[in-house]
Amino acid sequence: MPTTQNIIKTICGYFNKEGIEYSLVGGATLPLLGAPRSTFDVDVIARINKSHVPGLVKYLKSKDFLASEADIVAALNEKTHCTIDYKEPPYRIDLRGAYGTGEDWTINRSKELKYLGMKVRVQSPEDAIANKLLFGGEQQFEDALAIYVRQLPSLDTEYLKEVCTKLGVSGRLKEIFSKAKASL
Repeated sequence: MPTTQNIIKTICGYFNKEGIEYSLVGGATLPLLGAPRSTFDVDVIARINKSHVPGLVKYLKSKDFLASEADIVAALNEKTHCTIDYKEPPYRIDLRGAYGTGEDWTINRSKELKYLGMKVRVQSPEDAIANKLLFGGEQQFEDALAIYVRQLPSLDTEYLKEVCTKLGVSGRLKEIFSKAKASL
């Protein structure tokens, strides 16, 4: 039976071995950032191009993923993400290429952590908070608040304010500040 941790080991192990820059993002990173929540998908942004696809697909198929070269290439061409299902639902990898400034920031600012006995690159807490505020509803807001509270001593709050302003979610960030202050 697969686990989210096994999927993380699979995809990060491959990218580490191949020297492909990446960052884990999304729900699977929450336990590492201080806001545990269960999830069945592993979201990853990677600096991949079409030349990486055959090797990646071969590797993932050897690990029982239903990977398709055509699907990954289409996602790269369309600058979107590709879902790569594991043979036993609901586990999957959501893979996104690095298509611009947002993805570049995430990869460049990601933190290298020791997790599951290996090196894993994880989005910074600041980027996690900003993205949760950008893409989410109430659960995403609660995740962002939990990350903020647990990471507060080491957060780069100036960067967090800057990125939230650029993303148009500075009002939501102010709500985080208020809620966190009231709970401390």
